Amino acid sequence: MKKIIIIMLILALVFHLVQLDLQTLEFFETKRVQPLSSLALALAFLGAKEFLVPFNLVFAYLYRKTPYGLLVPLGTLSSWVINHLIKEVIKRPRPPVTSLAIEKSFSFPSGHSMVTASFILLMGLFMKNYYKKDIGFYAFIYLFIMMLSRVYIGVHYPTDVLVGGALGLIYAQLLINYFGEKNVSKNY
Repeated sequence: MKKIIIIMLILALVFHLVQLDLQTLEFFETKRVQPLSSLALALAFLGAKEFLVPFNLVFAYLYRKTPYGLLVPLGTLSSWVINHLIKEVIKRPRPPVTSLAIEKSFSFPSGHSMVTASFILLMGLFMKNYYKKDIGFYAFIYLFIMMLSRVYIGVHYPTDVLVGGALGLIYAQLLINYFGEKNVSKNY
């Protein structure tokens, strides 16, 4: 986990220092095709509050007698609040490219990436301990595709999604450490 976070942060630094952010966005802007654009927009919905809030409420109800009934929704939804606070401090404007979606908040860090990273790490822990299914590889593939879709759509710079994803993983790991993985996963 630490290696992935470090790689994401180093890549974000490289993109920023070498000024690849805008070039990458312009590249994707010229390569957009259907049905890839529709797929990217569908992924945007899966990382949006319109999906994640109801999902987490249902999850909290279904698993209310487990530690995950609180941990997954708490981590997912509170990461949204933290992301909003960071955006209000940094106030990075959205990229100056034609985007496939309208976003009204600031760009840095990507909320979709941060929240999805928190959500997917916590869900991975839940799946591993409750259902004995290790979805770690698939979780990171999903996170990578979500992050890539935000750049493809044109609403985020690569640095936004890389730092957002790293922050989400760090935040979820802090929650796991605070609540104690052994306490969260006992009896399951």
